[in-house]
Amino acid sequence: MVFAPLGKGAAVLKSFLFATALVVVSQVAHAEKPEPDCLFSPVLMSNNTDVQATARFKSGKTCRTRHGAGRFQVNEIQIVREPMHGILQRDTKASYVYVGKPGYTGPDSYHVRIVGYDVDSRGNKTPDTYRGVVVHLNVIP
Repeated sequence: MVFAPLGKGAAVLKSFLFATALVVVSQVAHAEKPEPDCLFSPVLMSNNTDVQATARFKSGKTCRTRHGAGRFQVNEIQIVREPMHGILQRDTKASYVYVGKPGYTGPDSYHVRIVGYDVDSRGNKTPDTYRGVVVHLNVIP
Protein backbone atom coordinates (compact mmCIF):
# COMPACT_ATOMS: atom_id res chain seq x y z
CA MET A 1 0.00 0.00 0.00
CA VAL A 2 1.38 3.42 -0.95
CA PHE A 3 0.52 6.65 0.85
CA ALA A 4 0.75 9.91 -1.02
CA PRO A 5 1.61 13.09 0.88
CA LEU A 6 -1.36 15.30 1.66
CA GLY A 7 -1.64 18.56 -0.23
CA LYS A 8 -2.66 22.00 1.09
CA GLY A 9 -6.36 21.29 0.51
CA ALA A 10 -6.23 18.19 2.71
CA ALA A 11 -4.60 20.17 5.53
CA VAL A 12 -7.36 22.80 5.36
CA LEU A 13 -10.03 20.08 5.32
CA LYS A 14 -8.37 18.39 8.29
CA SER A 15 -8.34 21.69 10.25
CA PHE A 16 -11.98 22.33 9.35
CA LEU A 17 -13.05 18.87 10.49
CA PHE A 18 -11.15 19.26 13.75
CA ALA A 19 -12.71 22.70 14.43
CA THR A 20 -16.18 21.35 13.58
CA ALA A 21 -15.68 18.45 15.97
CA LEU A 22 -14.67 20.91 18.74
CA VAL A 23 -17.81 22.99 18.16
CA VAL A 24 -20.07 19.91 18.27
CA VAL A 25 -18.39 18.58 21.43
CA SER A 26 -18.53 22.04 22.99
CA GLN A 27 -22.26 22.37 22.24
CA VAL A 28 -22.98 18.94 23.72
CA ALA A 29 -20.89 19.67 26.82
CA HIS A 30 -22.63 23.01 27.39
CA ALA A 31 -26.16 21.92 26.50
CA GLU A 32 -28.74 22.94 29.06
CA LYS A 33 -30.01 20.26 31.40
CA PRO A 34 -33.68 19.42 30.88
CA GLU A 35 -36.07 20.98 33.37
CA PRO A 36 -37.11 18.57 36.13
CA ASP A 37 -40.70 17.34 36.19
CA CYS A 38 -41.08 18.58 39.79
CA LEU A 39 -39.42 21.52 41.47
CA PHE A 40 -40.14 22.59 45.08
CA SER A 41 -39.09 25.82 46.72
CA PRO A 42 -37.14 25.19 49.95
CA VAL A 43 -39.25 25.38 53.10
CA LEU A 44 -38.40 25.01 56.78
CA MET A 45 -40.91 22.77 58.54
CA SER A 46 -41.60 23.03 62.27
CA ASN A 47 -43.31 20.71 64.72
CA ASN A 48 -47.10 21.05 65.10
CA THR A 49 -47.24 23.77 62.45
CA ASP A 50 -48.59 23.98 58.92
CA VAL A 51 -46.30 25.86 56.51
CA GLN A 52 -46.87 27.11 52.96
CA ALA A 53 -44.72 25.86 50.08
CA THR A 54 -44.68 26.50 46.35
CA ALA A 55 -43.83 24.05 43.61
CA ARG A 56 -43.77 23.77 39.84
CA PHE A 57 -44.89 20.47 38.29
CA LYS A 58 -45.15 19.46 34.65
CA SER A 59 -48.65 18.54 33.50
CA GLY A 60 -49.40 14.82 33.58
CA LYS A 61 -46.10 13.91 35.26
CA THR A 62 -45.64 11.92 38.47
CA CYS A 63 -43.91 13.73 41.34
CA ARG A 64 -42.78 11.82 44.44
CA THR A 65 -42.08 13.64 47.71
CA ARG A 66 -40.21 11.96 50.57
CA HIS A 67 -40.02 13.14 54.18
CA GLY A 68 -38.12 12.03 57.25
CA ALA A 69 -34.57 13.22 56.75
CA GLY A 70 -32.27 13.74 59.70
CA ARG A 71 -33.61 13.27 63.19
CA PHE A 72 -37.32 13.32 62.25
CA GLN A 73 -38.73 9.81 61.81
CA VAL A 74 -42.03 9.43 59.95
CA ASN A 75 -44.85 7.23 61.24
CA GLU A 76 -47.40 8.17 58.57
CA ILE A 77 -48.47 10.79 56.07
CA GLN A 78 -52.01 12.13 56.38
CA ILE A 79 -53.71 13.71 53.39
CA VAL A 80 -55.64 16.67 54.81
CA ARG A 81 -56.86 18.11 51.49
CA GLU A 82 -56.70 16.51 48.03
CA PRO A 83 -55.66 18.51 44.96
CA MET A 84 -58.43 19.71 42.63
CA HIS A 85 -56.61 18.86 39.37
CA GLY A 86 -54.61 15.76 40.16
CA ILE A 87 -54.32 12.70 42.37
CA LEU A 88 -52.40 12.48 45.64
CA GLN A 89 -51.53 9.03 46.99
CA ARG A 90 -49.43 7.70 49.83
CA ASP A 91 -46.48 5.85 48.35
CA THR A 92 -44.74 4.60 51.49
CA LYS A 93 -45.10 5.62 55.11
CA ALA A 94 -42.63 8.45 54.42
CA SER A 95 -43.54 9.51 50.88
CA TYR A 96 -46.46 10.46 48.69
CA VAL A 97 -47.00 10.88 44.96
CA TYR A 98 -48.81 13.65 43.07
CA VAL A 99 -49.96 12.87 39.54
CA GLY A 100 -51.25 15.86 37.63
CA LYS A 101 -54.27 15.54 35.37
CA PRO A 102 -52.96 15.16 31.78
CA GLY A 103 -53.47 18.34 29.76
CA TYR A 104 -54.28 20.55 32.78
CA THR A 105 -52.14 23.64 33.34
CA GLY A 106 -52.63 26.29 35.99
CA PRO A 107 -52.83 26.46 39.78
CA ASP A 108 -53.49 23.55 42.12
CA SER A 109 -52.80 22.85 45.78
CA TYR A 110 -52.93 20.16 48.43
CA HIS A 111 -52.32 19.80 52.17
CA VAL A 112 -50.49 16.96 53.92
CA ARG A 113 -49.35 16.33 57.47
CA ILE A 114 -46.31 14.24 58.23
CA VAL A 115 -46.76 12.52 61.61
CA GLY A 116 -43.71 11.26 63.45
CA TYR A 117 -41.18 12.00 66.15
CA ASP A 118 -37.76 13.52 66.67
CA VAL A 119 -34.77 11.62 68.00
CA ASP A 120 -32.22 13.66 70.00
CA SER A 121 -28.45 13.13 69.96
CA ARG A 122 -28.77 10.58 72.81
CA GLY A 123 -31.37 8.54 70.93
CA ASN A 124 -34.34 9.70 73.03
CA LYS A 125 -37.66 9.97 71.18
CA THR A 126 -39.98 12.94 71.55
CA PRO A 127 -43.76 12.42 71.68
CA ASP A 128 -45.46 12.16 68.30
CA THR A 129 -45.86 15.43 66.49
CA TYR A 130 -46.80 16.55 63.00
CA ARG A 131 -45.27 18.78 60.39
CA GLY A 132 -47.82 20.10 57.94
CA VAL A 133 -47.35 21.59 54.53
CA VAL A 134 -49.80 23.25 52.17
CA VAL A 135 -48.30 22.98 48.69
CA HIS A 136 -49.34 25.59 46.10
CA LEU A 137 -48.60 24.26 42.63
CA ASN A 138 -48.08 25.88 39.30
CA VAL A 139 -48.76 23.10 36.77
CA ILE A 140 -46.95 23.86 33.52
CA PRO A 141 -47.09 22.22 30.07
